[in-house]
Amino acid sequence: MSIHTGAIPLMKRARPISHRARGLLGLAALMLGGCVSLAPDYARGPLPVPASWPGPGLEAEAEAEAKADTKADAAALPWQDFVLDERLRTLISQALTHNRDLQAAAHNLEAARALYRQGRAGLFPTLGVAGTDTREWQGDDRQDSVGVTRTSQLTLATTYELDLVGRIRNQSQAALERYLASAEGARALRVSLIGEVAQAYLTYASDKALGALASNTRDTAQRGMELSEARFRQGMGTRQDYLVQEALFQQARADEARYARLMAQDANALALLVGRPLKPEQLPDALVDGGYTQAQLPPGLPAQVLLARPDVRQAEHQLKATHADIGVARAAFFPTLSLTGAAGGISTTLLGLVQNPTHLAGLTGTLGLPIFSGGANEAKLAQARALREAALASYEKAIQKAFREVADALVAQDTLSAEKNAQGDYLVSLEQQLRIVEARQRLGRDGALAVFVIQRQVLAARAALIRARLAEASNHVALYKTLGGGGAD
Repeated sequence: MSIHTGAIPLMKRARPISHRARGLLGLAALMLGGCVSLAPDYARGPLPVPASWPGPGLEAEAEAEAKADTKADAAALPWQDFVLDERLRTLISQALTHNRDLQAAAHNLEAARALYRQGRAGLFPTLGVAGTDTREWQGDDRQDSVGVTRTSQLTLATTYELDLVGRIRNQSQAALERYLASAEGARALRVSLIGEVAQAYLTYASDKALGALASNTRDTAQRGMELSEARFRQGMGTRQDYLVQEALFQQARADEARYARLMAQDANALALLVGRPLKPEQLPDALVDGGYTQAQLPPGLPAQVLLARPDVRQAEHQLKATHADIGVARAAFFPTLSLTGAAGGISTTLLGLVQNPTHLAGLTGTLGLPIFSGGANEAKLAQARALREAALASYEKAIQKAFREVADALVAQDTLSAEKNAQGDYLVSLEQQLRIVEARQRLGRDGALAVFVIQRQVLAARAALIRARLAEASNHVALYKTLGGGGAD
């Protein structure tokens, strides 16, 4: 329900502005200058996680604080500096340009920005112009004549709502926070894309290394089969020697086919992430030990670095938007005041409208006062408050999830290196055993089956070492990603 007051007819001859109109304008200026906001103040609370992640050993607190800035800098390392492999750096750069998910996110961000601009437009008066040209014919049956009346009119009109309790400003602020949340969401997608490209690159390199291992094993087994066949014909060996090498040969063939398939699928996944077909020279070589990304980031990072993660910042902007929504809901309980003004001219001819028009001017003030809404305004306010609490829970959950991801990556950083080194030592031990057993076989002290058992163990250990290298390299990427991806922009 609205109550209209201070109305001045629009289409009247020009005359000095009345005291009533001046009072309305003065009231409007006063209310505009004293605009208030009914939105609750936003204050970032304490983090719902420990102050830092535990590091290995017991470090002095002063030493941890002295290293905090350096560690934070490590978390903010730009991806161009974090990635050392030149081919991987090129693929990431292409993915950030051609990936379709990223392009869609960029367009969605533009849409969110346009929505914010629409809301902000309510802070300014609207201005429009309208023109009419009317002709009326009047006939007289007795005199058999027709009279023509022509009226031309040009009007310039403006409308402005005075934001008495910050309703429009809070609507604009909510739209701004949601736009910023969209921007952080797009940045989070960039961070995720960098990590996914790096992971797909490392996976391809690992499968290529495992495929090369299968090929080498097949070649070795084939030579063993040929040697066993020759020795058997000369009466120096048994049929079992040949069958053992054949079993190893057939297993290697199956492994070789499997890794060839996986490499093709890895290349397809990498091409999808990059957003364009890849040339063979863009694909990585077989996985090696290190050299793809920067060295490990140190443990003991302050938990405050989580606040720079784009997904956490996105949740925080969404929380801020709900604070502004409460201000909008509260404003529904208060009056609204709008001003509408018009000025123009009217004439009986188009030429007269330009040369000597009759001037028109008017000003209307409209006051809207809510009286009864059936509880709708109360329900909207309750909804806004509930959504704020839900957004707060989502924000805190985002921080807790980020803390857990970093904690997992830090734990893996310490254990994966030890696992890889132990796996390497285990392989060295097995290879020494294999040389001894092969020597004993040549002396006739061990049979082919003993050699076959050790050969299978060596093959499995070599594959496990490749996978351990992949896990360590992948963890470097995961830790960098969970810390926010540094300069992903």
